[in-house]
Amino acid sequence: MEESRRIRARVEWWIPAVYAALAGAWIYGSDTLVAAVAGSMQRQRDFSMYKGLAFVLVTAVLLHAGLRWALRRERAAVRRLAESEALLRAITDAIPDPVFLKATDGRWLFSNPATLGVIGKSREEVIGRTDVEIWADPAAGAALMATDRRIMESGVAEVVEERIPGARGHRTFLSTKAPYRDAEGRVTGLIGNARDISDRKLTEARLQDSERWFRHAIQEAPFPVMLHAEDGEVVALSRAWTELSGWRHEDIPTVARWTAQAHPEDQEKVHARIQDLHDQERQNATGEWTITCRDGSRRIWDFSSASLGAVGDDRKLAVSMAADVTDRRRAEAEKARLQAQLQHAQKMESLGSLAGGVAHDMNNVLGSILGMASMHQELEAPGSQVQEAFAIIAKACRRGGSLVRRLLDFARQDLSEVRLVDLNILIQEEVQLLERT
Repeated sequence: MEESRRIRARVEWWIPAVYAALAGAWIYGSDTLVAAVAGSMQRQRDFSMYKGLAFVLVTAVLLHAGLRWALRRERAAVRRLAESEALLRAITDAIPDPVFLKATDGRWLFSNPATLGVIGKSREEVIGRTDVEIWADPAAGAALMATDRRIMESGVAEVVEERIPGARGHRTFLSTKAPYRDAEGRVTGLIGNARDISDRKLTEARLQDSERWFRHAIQEAPFPVMLHAEDGEVVALSRAWTELSGWRHEDIPTVARWTAQAHPEDQEKVHARIQDLHDQERQNATGEWTITCRDGSRRIWDFSSASLGAVGDDRKLAVSMAADVTDRRRAEAEKARLQAQLQHAQKMESLGSLAGGVAHDMNNVLGSILGMASMHQELEAPGSQVQEAFAIIAKACRRGGSLVRRLLDFARQDLSEVRLVDLNILIQEEVQLLERT
């Protein structure tokens, strides 16, 4: 439309200018030519009449040519304008998001089919009306118009999130709105487009709820739980982890800090095992590790870790859970100690029973030998070598009886005996025994 107006303006000035120039040249040139060629007044009048007819004819031809050229240009401009409008409408009709144009007073000038689908009304029910008249909720329409006025007054485009009561109920749209300007740069309206982000907002809300519940489940778990990322950040800790180890989240913000604090002897080994969880070839890991608590005490934790893959912000996450088995391991060690003591006692009891049986048998044998030796000692002559031999046998039997008593004491688990020993007499007796044997 603007191009057509400019063409008409050029034609309005171009045709009179050309006509005036040609007419002036014709009048001046033809009068001079007639005066030079015609000899009499009669011939001058005849030539003047022919000159006027020719001027009218030439002027008509020129006007026809000029007007035809101007009209052809205007028709071409109108055709191009119609093609541009058709292309623009085809593009806007194909856009799945709402596209609209409004006047400075808030009245709708244009809306594509997607916009009409959101509103739930026909083009005739929308064009020429304001948001207050169009939307089912006048308050929502007034809020939309207030936003539009602010953007048109500021002259700056904005991206705003708007909740609109459309045909499908209240939906959330992300709208891009900008002032619409004419050829002179004056703001004559507002142009914009919108995208329905209701489903995305619902998904984000559900994701936030899931993340909140997931974090809550980790924090309130009745056993130690750590959620850590592949870059080493400790994302979350359970309250049980903090209470049992004494290390707070601020104390161990990274896995490296945790391994340095809790595993000073096995820091590199433990850190390597944790990093392996983020490798696709290793999905889980288990094992018992002794940790150093904040107060310096040491506890035994049975760890079970698993990779969670990439979640949330595309970082790979892993979860490590632990069971404090310190008391159980101590109880098992005490049980093993008691079992060893019991086995030792059972062995000693068996040895005692064996020693008691052997002692009784030996006591019977030694009694018989002692009786016979004593009887023959009394029968032999005093001081004879035979009597001395039987005396040595009797002493050996009595010493054997002492050994038997010790075996019986061992069997009764009474091994203590306190008495005075004359080593000289004991050695002399042994010498006499060894001389004979």
